[in-house]
Amino acid sequence: MDLFRKRKKREEEYNKTIRALEARLNSSTEMVIALTSKSKQLQSYIAHLEGVIVSFLSGGATVTNPLRRGHGGGQGVSLVPGAREASHQQSPQNPSRPHPRTSTSIGRVFAIPLPPAR
Repeated sequence: MDLFRKRKKREEEYNKTIRALEARLNSSTEMVIALTSKSKQLQSYIAHLEGVIVSFLSGGATVTNPLRRGHGGGQGVSLVPGAREASHQQSPQNPSRPHPRTSTSIGRVFAIPLPPAR
């Protein structure tokens, strides 16, 4: 009888440990899913902010907001009132080339010298 109780007790402890590990795994999986979703939202927001910075530095070209979902796209956020689309501005020297200040290259953001860190 005593061996039966010890065996039963060991099985209960084993099952209890297995259930605890399963619960921990489930909560970890849910956390990973939530973090992945947040990461995608943050990446989208960072891309939008980069576009806004480039727009601001290039003289107010219109930037579309990637966070806005729905139909009727093409609505942009203009940083400068009355700013025109970059594709419509032309260089005064050569009308067939776009204006150099309307370049939307992300590399231009990092070419701006930053003040020294305090």
